[in-house]
Amino acid sequence: MADAHTSEHASGGTRRRNAGLAAAFLVPLAVYLFTLSPAPAFEDAVEFALGAATLGVNHPSGYPLETLVGHLFTYVPAASPAWRVNLSSAVAAAAACAFVFLLCWELLGAGTRPGPRLAGSWAAAALCAFGATFWSQAVIAEVYALNALLGAAALWCGARCLTSEDGRWLVATAFVAGLAAANHLSSLLLTLPLFAYLAWRRRGRGAWLAVLLFALGASVYLYLPLRAVREPVLNWGVPADASRLLDHLFRREAGGLVWARYRYLGSHAVELARYLFFQFGPAVGLLGVVGAALAWRRPCGRALTALALVAGPGALLIVVGLLSPPQLEEIVVWYVPFFVLTALFAGVALGAGAARLPARLRAPAAVVAALLPLLALVWNFHANDRRGRDFAAEYARNLLRTFPYRAISAFPFHARLGMLEEAYQTFVERRRPDVLIIDPSRIVRCDVPAVRRAPSLTRDTGGAAVWWTTFMAGLTAREAGRPVFYPNDDPAAAGWGAALEPFGLVFYNRPLDGPPARWPAPWGRYEYAALRDVAADLASARPACEPASYRVLALYHILRAEDHFARGDDGRALAAMAESEPVFGRDVRTAWFAATVYHRNGYPGRALPIYRSVLPRVERYRSDLPLFRAQYVALLNSLALAYMETGNAAESRRYFAESLALTPGQADVEAYLTQLGAGGSAPAAP
Repeated sequence: MADAHTSEHASGGTRRRNAGLAAAFLVPLAVYLFTLSPAPAFEDAVEFALGAATLGVNHPSGYPLETLVGHLFTYVPAASPAWRVNLSSAVAAAAACAFVFLLCWELLGAGTRPGPRLAGSWAAAALCAFGATFWSQAVIAEVYALNALLGAAALWCGARCLTSEDGRWLVATAFVAGLAAANHLSSLLLTLPLFAYLAWRRRGRGAWLAVLLFALGASVYLYLPLRAVREPVLNWGVPADASRLLDHLFRREAGGLVWARYRYLGSHAVELARYLFFQFGPAVGLLGVVGAALAWRRPCGRALTALALVAGPGALLIVVGLLSPPQLEEIVVWYVPFFVLTALFAGVALGAGAARLPARLRAPAAVVAALLPLLALVWNFHANDRRGRDFAAEYARNLLRTFPYRAISAFPFHARLGMLEEAYQTFVERRRPDVLIIDPSRIVRCDVPAVRRAPSLTRDTGGAAVWWTTFMAGLTAREAGRPVFYPNDDPAAAGWGAALEPFGLVFYNRPLDGPPARWPAPWGRYEYAALRDVAADLASARPACEPASYRVLALYHILRAEDHFARGDDGRALAAMAESEPVFGRDVRTAWFAATVYHRNGYPGRALPIYRSVLPRVERYRSDLPLFRAQYVALLNSLALAYMETGNAAESRRYFAESLALTPGQADVEAYLTQLGAGGSAPAAP
């Protein structure tokens, strides 16, 4: 009778586990499908959609597994290619939640009563699913959902290895870890310590076979050189040989570790704590600390707790020095594995807590534990509901509507906003194949032979600027029959014999001795539905669009102002500039650009307070890589010129002097300082 009862109990537990596992996958998947973005989002998301659709090479470190998995989903016979690639993230994220359920089930152990065990495991999976950052990566084309899936699968295999002592689980852990590395190298922060611990526990038995299986999984990286030599549409870094491949894998384009960034480590640590506190609803993340303490008594729990510290504070110590200043604004996505483990331990706390209560309270507590993820669902729904958000696609279509037939869209080294969005529309959606996109960084394929000789911006900033001026001069002369457009107003244009005049969302590259643009202004040809949605979101109590959306929203207003300034209608120009101001506090680059527009159109007094607000927000640029330090110096010079033009010689000297201290040898700045120091009248600003 006892054996029959035990068998019946085990059978009931298995049925509960399987039902919970199915719910842990299907419920998040249903929510993700409901909130899935219908189109490519800005920046990295549109890049991954383009890379998957065209089998391209993504930005360092390449993310080949994400590209291949995303490409498989492009064969799904539904909606647009971008929606299908977004679907791959949704499926991967839902599968990751299923592995979180299994991990929590394993951690709670057979000694926990079935009801609380099921409730805690479901809570872990659902909290993970509806966490703010995790959910945001599940509804767009990105690497972090697949990274979470492979990381959670590796952790579950490792947990099975610890609890069963079966050597096959070590091999499985290594293979999945290799696949995870082929998707995102940050996964090694989790998988390498896990593998080392498992190998130590098994005294090295099976370690060599595991290493071979890891190499097999990581061999997906061979896709990068094999595909790069075929010159796909997206070919970032062109890693076609061993040297370029290593540069790509180790992200040398980003410049490597910058120690100066660690002076801001404290603020980043506070930021991580704030992220954790609000991930699943106010204070819910603190349950993860309780769960980690409860799990500590088991070897598996101790290992996972140590890995959580690696994935959170440990990752912080590494990425703060590696990520560029603009990337640090989006550092939260690097903490996705940490949030996954936090959700896991929160489920352990809820399940173990419910199991320890008196019998009459056990069932109500299990119900409360199972329903707690509803708080995360409601708390984070608005921010992650991307059903109607197609602003990036609308923006790209409007860019293409700007250009006359056989136009050239030339992007300098430092301007990428719009380039990948245009490329997706041109090469995937097949819109405007007559438009030639020129990218000296060789991210997007360009059939102009001279582009192949472009120097690297990050390695040779000055040489890149000289090369671009020479190249544009030759392009303007060689392609005299094709109109050339530029993404921003650039004072260097005079160096290649051009004047850049505003033309809708871009600038027309007009020869200095040539007539103005012959085509009608494109504003009436644009779509504005998504733009109005973003404006309404910005005005709401809880703005929730991606940061780039607000930047582009302001760009519409600022470029319309540029058009009015060029026509001499300062009243309408200033009104358009005022409409961009709500974005200034949310995006420092927008504020900086707006100040520049005010300044060069004769309003230094309006530019000054904006420059002053920008300066402390980019102060960390001053000790960074030369590329960012040069931007900071340019800001100092702009601020000094604005003070000079408003008659404040003392402040002008102050900022010119600081600029010269950071970058000696600026002849124009030295001339300004000499004249200002002599008490003469200020020289005319360029």
